[in-house]
Amino acid sequence: MIVFCRPDILRWLVALTATVLAIAQVSAQDKFIIRHFQENKGLSSSFITGSAQCPDGRLLVATKGGLNHFDGRQFSNVLLEGELIDNASALWEQENLALIGLSDGNVLQCQHGSLRLTETGLEEQIVFVGGTDKDNLTAISRSGKLLIIDNGVQQITSLSDDGLLVNAVEQWSADRILVATNDGLLSVKLNPQGLESVTPVDGFPQTRTLSLAIDTVNKVIWAGTEDIGLYIIHRETDTEALSAKQFTSVGSTPLDEVRAMHSDRRGRLWMGIGNGGVLLLQLKTSGDLTDVSFTSVVHSALDQHQVHHIQEDSEGTIWFSTFGGGLVQVLDKVFDNPFDEDWLKQQRITRLFRDMDNVIWLGIDKGVFSTKAELKSTSFGYHHIGG
Repeated sequence: MIVFCRPDILRWLVALTATVLAIAQVSAQDKFIIRHFQENKGLSSSFITGSAQCPDGRLLVATKGGLNHFDGRQFSNVLLEGELIDNASALWEQENLALIGLSDGNVLQCQHGSLRLTETGLEEQIVFVGGTDKDNLTAISRSGKLLIIDNGVQQITSLSDDGLLVNAVEQWSADRILVATNDGLLSVKLNPQGLESVTPVDGFPQTRTLSLAIDTVNKVIWAGTEDIGLYIIHRETDTEALSAKQFTSVGSTPLDEVRAMHSDRRGRLWMGIGNGGVLLLQLKTSGDLTDVSFTSVVHSALDQHQVHHIQEDSEGTIWFSTFGGGLVQVLDKVFDNPFDEDWLKQQRITRLFRDMDNVIWLGIDKGVFSTKAELKSTSFGYHHIGG
């Protein structure tokens, strides 16, 4: 059989050995593909505080041993003026920019393959940073200080005169930020001049709140607490009113210490709980906040270590930053089975690669297969080379 193959595809096939995804054995019961990275895979440290994606596609990983880049094949140190960056405390990303908040209150901007340092005068650990560039950004410190830089003009105010301990922050809209503190949940409203108001969220208990996630699919807010479970908060249409529903357990598993959360692009909620363990929550019916299901994500690194941060990259892959267990990557089961499942289970897959044209290549004992992954279609075309 004669098969036509473009030269650029041949070049990608040569690169297969350098881009192996190290797939675990797949069975009908497996829901995820999991990869685990520690120092022996090139990380500076297995104690990780967060991750974000740079505009060039590389993953930024903040570890206690320094800031790392991951290009899909290997980790490398990110240096600032030749020095390791071991004090990254908050990471934020958008399409063309990544911002890194530091424990000394300063901010790094990652753009066009380079780093720029902005000295803010905040002088304490940053737990949230966001913005469009170094001259237009917002940051919140651990003690509740708010930094706003607007067109290069900087101002620092406090969210409370009584003192706060901020654990997590999420930006709900352009002018509203939600702040999880040791005393509950705050709604912070901004205006072009700076801070407008700080109010407790009505109906939310005064309890230590550890994590937040904004679900843009189902239009709800998730809040994780230390000892009274998980809250789903629904914003009433065209009003500021919020209504909350509490989950205290999943079966026999108590939802204590919901330390980290992320709502993915499909509206699913990933949670790191207690001193180890990950749960995935999904609304069974879109918009029905009373009908939910839970799935456990089982892996030794996730079960035995605290999850400090959960991030989703541009490909929809979920990354878990653990404290002592390294970095864990979780993918949904093999492209939702674009290949026939019975055929797939019979193959010994030695290589897997997706090229720039979104073609997925499988290396098996009998040759090489490919499929064009259409994100909005359930039909796939297959091509077999060799064998």
